[in-house]
Amino acid sequence: MSSPVEDASRQAAQQMAAMLRTLVELTRALDGARRPSLADAGPAVGGPRPAVRYAAVIEQHFGPQVRQALTDSPGWQRMVEQLGELEGAGIPPERLLPALEQITRQAQPAPPTPEQEMARVVERATSPEVAQALTRSEQWPQLAAGLQDLRAGGWDVEQLVAAAVPTLNRLVEGAQAEVGREAADAGRQQSRQVLPARPVDRETALRKAGIDRHENERLSRMVREKLPERPAELLLASDTQWPIVAAEIHRADQSGVDVAARLAGVENMLRHQAAAGARQLDIPVATLAALSMPAPPPAVKQLDQERTGARTLSREELTRASDLAVANHGVSATMLLASGYNAAQAGEALTALEQYGIVGARGESGMHPIQVGSVEQAGQRIAAGVEREIQTQAATAWSTTVSGPPAARRVQRAVTGTAPQAPIRTTGRRR
Repeated sequence: MSSPVEDASRQAAQQMAAMLRTLVELTRALDGARRPSLADAGPAVGGPRPAVRYAAVIEQHFGPQVRQALTDSPGWQRMVEQLGELEGAGIPPERLLPALEQITRQAQPAPPTPEQEMARVVERATSPEVAQALTRSEQWPQLAAGLQDLRAGGWDVEQLVAAAVPTLNRLVEGAQAEVGREAADAGRQQSRQVLPARPVDRETALRKAGIDRHENERLSRMVREKLPERPAELLLASDTQWPIVAAEIHRADQSGVDVAARLAGVENMLRHQAAAGARQLDIPVATLAALSMPAPPPAVKQLDQERTGARTLSREELTRASDLAVANHGVSATMLLASGYNAAQAGEALTALEQYGIVGARGESGMHPIQVGSVEQAGQRIAAGVEREIQTQAATAWSTTVSGPPAARRVQRAVTGTAPQAPIRTTGRRR
């Protein structure tokens, strides 16, 4: 299998050979109009080995790969003859090849735009039907910009898209089935000489998701209570996006998920989008991401905070940051912010991971390189670090209980110049 460099070299060689053929034919036609025969004049400049000189000039302007591709090709001898004819007509290769180099450079394809690059990522990670549905939708520029922002924040965009493939397939299959049903209904109605069926409206989409009018009012009320006012109104006003989000909220609620707690995290998701430089906040994406975020039971979170003492970050949140670092061979503050942590939590998580030896010190790129080889090893280091903190806190508490507050003793010495008095005896004196 050839390398991309070899393929590019062969393509450049083919382009240059085609240009040479065109130039030769053009020169022959012009010279034939000026003289009876081009052969009568003969080459104006010759040399003992013109092929070597031509190869050297080609390498000077196009590089050794193109020169090698040309000299190894079956048409090299014919190209040498063509260059000789052009040189005989007054166009030496030293003057011809710089012009060909400029033409070749201008003919190179332009680099892909961010939308085209993200479209290729989607095409690699999903099926052709899903890729076509996404890249041809009206929201694709915003989706592509969001994916580009995630990549800039250190995320593996192709892996994220691949993880969403089951949901995307389900949505596309449902849309295709709906289109097929509508086409069949329209055909039957047209055969009966009636008006074609109307497009599926908001109420129909909600009803197909199992959401009646009362349930829709309840879900809308939850969104208004938990989301900021403006994002909530924009989400509820969207006839295309609200049924999708409402279906996910309804499904999570039926599964026993604490939907209200999840929706409370939408505001943080929107802040992270803004911090990551998003050109336009994507409220449905933020809502769906918040619904998929894990939330530990309050009792577990409180127990973890009690066990870790002064740390406000729970052990589950610290473990999630550790898993993110292992999966990406390192972690940065930007990655943690994009994952739902606030600034204080991100800083605390990075400090703890570095103290436990899970990641190294921050590099110039902002990444903390990974120091462990697996999720299991990272979990062992977190457990060992937490236990050390518990033992340290227990020893400190025991020392304070036995000897009294050290600060109080220092103050007493400073004021009186003497050691603290012995405890007052409360038992009776022995007679």
